[in-house]
Amino acid sequence: MKLNSSNKYRMNRAGLFLRKNVFSGRFFVRNTIIALIFATVVGTPIIVLGNNTGDKQATVEASEPVYEINISEADMIDENSLTVIKSRIDAEASVKLSSKSETLLAGTEFDFNGKFITKVSSLNIRENADENSEIVGRLFEGAYGTILGEEGEWTKISSGTVTGYVKTEYILKDKEAVKIANDYKVKIATVSEAEVRVREEGSTDSDVIYYATLNEAFPVNADLTNDQWINIRLADSTYGYISSEFVSVKEGFAEAIPVSRLEDLDRIKEDNLREKVKEEEASNSENSDNDSSYSESENTSSSDNSSSSDKSSSSSSSNEVSQDTTTEEAVNVDVSDRYLLAAIVYAESGGEPYEGQLAVANVVLNRLRTGYYGNTLSDVIYAPYQFSATSTSAFQNALTTGGSSTSLAAADAALAGTNNIGSLKNFRPTWYIDVSTIEGSYTIINNHVFF
Repeated sequence: MKLNSSNKYRMNRAGLFLRKNVFSGRFFVRNTIIALIFATVVGTPIIVLGNNTGDKQATVEASEPVYEINISEADMIDENSLTVIKSRIDAEASVKLSSKSETLLAGTEFDFNGKFITKVSSLNIRENADENSEIVGRLFEGAYGTILGEEGEWTKISSGTVTGYVKTEYILKDKEAVKIANDYKVKIATVSEAEVRVREEGSTDSDVIYYATLNEAFPVNADLTNDQWINIRLADSTYGYISSEFVSVKEGFAEAIPVSRLEDLDRIKEDNLREKVKEEEASNSENSDNDSSYSESENTSSSDNSSSSDKSSSSSSSNEVSQDTTTEEAVNVDVSDRYLLAAIVYAESGGEPYEGQLAVANVVLNRLRTGYYGNTLSDVIYAPYQFSATSTSAFQNALTTGGSSTSLAAADAALAGTNNIGSLKNFRPTWYIDVSTIEGSYTIINNHVFF
């Protein structure tokens, strides 16, 4: 079949228009546009949009030349694009556009062709496609990025400034990502200055909890944001405030967090905690001195020996203290959090006696009370680079069993308010730490140093 010059002209015009309005980068699509075959001939060609399970190709009827442009995934075509095409080619009376369902044309402004969205609460990015490979970053639920390739059960990705490998089962790609994209679209605050303080509260009098640098981006919590202060989610899923003067805010998706940012945040939080502990100890010491009363010794003749003994004892003493068991305010949790606490106790100290396991449970609750590591048990236990046992099979298995009767009993006692370590918030194996380097008080329970 030969086309005359008029039809050739129309075909070229229509083809150009499709490239301009469908294939153009101006119109973001949800997924790969599946083969769009266009032809214009004498007669009444029809563009058909629908779900076709057969091959995506043009079909020709023998009786009258009719070409179908069959887009089987019509929901991925931008509606505005097709509307413009329809009005243009209808005006030329050359092509009729029809659709089995107008609702199939609903589109999205984001292009997820070759992209992914994280579907789990926290996902490690590793340097190589190996579970033992170094962690180079972390993705939180809803974070997105670009797919670079696949290696078995691993997908190589790039997100923000991080490139590495993630387990494929924990991400949604292409069309599946499109389906949930709008659920995870958030406002993103991007830092516009070299260094900006992030504060615990929306006030210049509040503690600095992080130093954000140029072009760092943070998801925004709109509920706690006002004209002066933007409430942002930090790398460890806690929140802080940054001055609106030093950021730009627009809609988008969260991206990967590099390990360096997590380490910086942890370091600053540890420094802040250490300062607060020093302040509390100084305040307690001052109150103790003020409350103490002294009397002159009646046995002055024996005072020299006593003084000598006291000096000797003082010179050999350390910051180790004996912690009395106290009662704190009870922490009310649901069954899943009860087992979560018991699981981390079991995974971190399952071989320790009851007192040691009770102490570990109280480390978790003491951290929860400060709010520095998050406002829920889950936030505290899964905080980056804190409880390494969360990555072990012992922890995973204990989530449904509580680990053992001892770990469950220790968790229950701690939740009920029984505390045998005071306000201490850290612990290490005795063989791992030199107690002379500990600033502030500490106590040793079996194989762990709590400080």
